[in-house]
Amino acid sequence: MKTSTFFKIAAPVLAAGSLMLSGGPAMADAGSSSSVLISYSVPTIAEIAMTGSPTLTLLVPAAGAVSTAVSDTSTVTYAVTTNLTSQKITAALASAMPTGLTLSITAAAPTGATGTTTALALTTTPQSIVTGIANVNASSLAMGLTLASDATAVPATSPTATVDFTITSG
Repeated sequence: MKTSTFFKIAAPVLAAGSLMLSGGPAMADAGSSSSVLISYSVPTIAEIAMTGSPTLTLLVPAAGAVSTAVSDTSTVTYAVTTNLTSQKITAALASAMPTGLTLSITAAAPTGATGTTTALALTTTPQSIVTGIANVNASSLAMGLTLASDATAVPATSPTATVDFTITSG
């Protein structure tokens, strides 16, 4: 007598992209991986930029009167960017003002810093006009300039004054 043994094998239906492994839990495609070491640098940033060229013209006073100082609080603005802490801005005249003339400055400060709100007479020695600057980028900050004279001031042809601004530690 002839006997036959039939085995029925059920084959699962797999969706496209499926993975079936036998002998353990389902696993993702093993693939390979690699790493890259990236070197980078962050530069020290301490930048200041000025805009504006004011003209300060003293008026002729009446006889016996003192000349009135002339101010400009809207022509000059500055921008500052730094990624450092404890920075300050100094201002100094490139050369001394002529006898009888005084150039003074005020400076608005970026957030978190302190500016000069009382006019500071400029000299050829750098003086702090904004202190406590830290990690900031700010623009359109106002500077005020005032030109004053006394009776010893003499007329000059094409007079100019250059003010040097520096951002530095402090």
